[in-house]
Amino acid sequence: MSPTYSLARWQRALREARRLGSLEPGAAHTAMWLETFADFRTGRNAAPAADTLAQLQGVKRDTIYRNLAALRVAGFIVLTRRGGGVNGLPSRYDLVI
Repeated sequence: MSPTYSLARWQRALREARRLGSLEPGAAHTAMWLETFADFRTGRNAAPAADTLAQLQGVKRDTIYRNLAALRVAGFIVLTRRGGGVNGLPSRYDLVI
């Protein structure tokens, strides 16, 4: 079971992490885009392709991978399905606080 999710609490935590300098601006930007792909009520099942996030933000795919890794390390997202491979599906994430 995923930790409890609250959109407002998640957004506040992101802002606080940015204010304290513990989260890079690019990672926070990726988080806000990732949020738009998640289920609004639960914060689960955000599964945009890395190329999609890169295009939306005007950055390279490698930058998106670094930002997603930073968000995982900081505890803002949990990887629930690893993407790629034969099926070519994107990775899936849950937003958590």
